[in-house]
Amino acid sequence: MTVTLMGAALSPPAADSVYRAEIEKWRQQRETRLKAEDGWLAVAGLFWLDEGMNRFGSGPGNSIALPAGTAPPVAGTFELRQGKVSVRVEPGVTVTAAGKPVVDMELRSDDPGPPDVLNLGRVSLQVIARSGRYGIRMKDPESEARRAFAGLGWFPVRDDMRVVGRFVPWPSPRTIPIPNVLGQVNDLPSPGYAEFTAAGRKLRLEPERKSCSSSSATRRRARRPTRRGASCTRPCRRTAPSSSISTRPTAPPAPSPPTRPARCLRRRTGCPFASKPEKRTRTGTRTDRRA
Repeated sequence: MTVTLMGAALSPPAADSVYRAEIEKWRQQRETRLKAEDGWLAVAGLFWLDEGMNRFGSGPGNSIALPAGTAPPVAGTFELRQGKVSVRVEPGVTVTAAGKPVVDMELRSDDPGPPDVLNLGRVSLQVIARSGRYGIRMKDPESEARRAFAGLGWFPVRDDMRVVGRFVPWPSPRTIPIPNVLGQVNDLPSPGYAEFTAAGRKLRLEPERKSCSSSSATRRRARRPTRRGASCTRPCRRTAPSSSISTRPTAPPAPSPPTRPARCLRRRTGCPFASKPEKRTRTGTRTDRRA
């Protein structure tokens, strides 16, 4: 497992060329994924389904409102019945899935996925499942967020923040609560934790393992220490400078004295979950999917 550690400081020492190239490559790949026609910047709407019929189209009064000019006033209907979602397309409307015309079909959601993706003009629609609720995620390559995107802001790469740690598997299966941007909390399996020392402080990252709808990759998130000692697991909107930490399985370490937690970065990054203003901090953590 590879974990990435982030930090910022005034006049940071320069990173070696190989390490810098590795980080810059990852940053470019992230921006490429964001800017893709089906990337996260293309997400233009999320519509929760009610039990029964949910009409979609560009006209008024639809449960799923599509952008003007992308579809007829009434393009079809999504039906939710006991956890199953199906779509019925109006006559004369062209909707495709995997390149084939769709008239009436049951749709697979992103959990466990992969989801069925409906294409209607330039927009795409897919079913997502979250904590027993079902919704329609709409992506539009001409979304305002994608058109206005000017690139991500990054901190300088710091070679001194490359630290070596160890991965410690949990002795028995364990889950950790992961809040999402919808305000829901999911208990997801965690394989263990990575422990390392940075700036004289012993720190720990707790990853979560989840099957991605688009691939079988393992996603990992850092648990950020907050000012009150709680663990913040919400993903920040912006990223900070990176350095790598390699880990290997070992026996569980002996308990260590508690250390003073760092302040959360959320207020600085504009995260809506921050409850009180926080002062700027110099360090933070995030994880990478390079496993």
